Amino acid sequence: MATRYKLYPDDEYGPYPAIQRTLDDGTISSIPMSEENTDYLEYLEWVKEGNTPEAAD
Repeated sequence: MATRYKLYPDDEYGPYPAIQRTLDDGTISSIPMSEENTDYLEYLEWVKEGNTPEAAD
């Protein structure tokens, strides 16, 4: 399964950066940047492997 990520920076609503994850089946979810979140830790490992998130729309 190929997972795609987009990194959303701070915006006019405040300093709430977010990571959007899209799975092969089209499922989209938002991942909070928290060391206690296993999805966030998975994302960090994905980046560590040399991957780069897509730019936000």
